[in-house]
Amino acid sequence: MLVGAGRLPADALLLSETLKRHKQAYYQRIEDVEKYGDYESWVAFFCDCVAEAADYTLGRLRA
Repeated sequence: MLVGAGRLPADALLLSETLKRHKQAYYQRIEDVEKYGDYESWVAFFCDCVAEAADYTLGRLRA
């Protein structure tokens, strides 16, 4: 919605960059889902990454 209105750049939330920074942990969580069905840890990890990416985006927008 904000991107379509021109109020936020399309690349504002760089989630993929955050996941790249935490690549080893990302793959470990995926493996834990496959081996143990541990979805809860993966979801918590992913939410932390979204929050980190959002904090970074807010910093960029405020600068």
